[in-house]
Amino acid sequence: MKLVSEGMDLKTKALLGYFVRSLGGNLGRTKLIKLAYLTDLFARMTLGKPVTSYRYALYENGPFDPSFYGTVSALEAEGSLKESFHKEINGYRYEWTGTANEADELSREEKFIAGRVSEEYGHVPLEVLLDEVVYRSEPARKAKDAGAVGLPLDMESCNNRIKHQLGCDLGVFLDSKEASKRGERIALDDVMRSL
Repeated sequence: MKLVSEGMDLKTKALLGYFVRSLGGNLGRTKLIKLAYLTDLFARMTLGKPVTSYRYALYENGPFDPSFYGTVSALEAEGSLKESFHKEINGYRYEWTGTANEADELSREEKFIAGRVSEEYGHVPLEVLLDEVVYRSEPARKAKDAGAVGLPLDMESCNNRIKHQLGCDLGVFLDSKEASKRGERIALDDVMRSL
């Protein structure tokens, strides 16, 4: 099943689907949107643009975009996602009911970033994720310090930060990593052109 809904960003839906599939049913609303936020933040820092179409603002539980609910509803309507409320935890959990090919909407670099976010933060308890990672991220911290609750976060100021600091393109890094796995090397001239 392809992730197609009129007016709904395919990459946004693909990213949420990726996290629900990779992290299973132990994923609730707050954690899912925070993983999307971290992916967008790291994508901006390395690729210069976000993966999703979300425009985050700081709310009580951290960065959030209300259109998240529309994305979840669209995925449910397509039969790709099942959201259920669990009384014992007083919250929602997700189950992936679609196919695995929805992640094909993500580029190789976006999948790499999402994979790293899933590995690093997917199993971190929500309270720790919020306090130690999300609230300490530059856009969230600046908004909190400025008392800018409900206003759009300044995500653009993070664009290409890692790329410029390291002087290397993520695509070239991934090419090099894949070549190394095959026992090949990338020519130094190709690496230097990417800097």
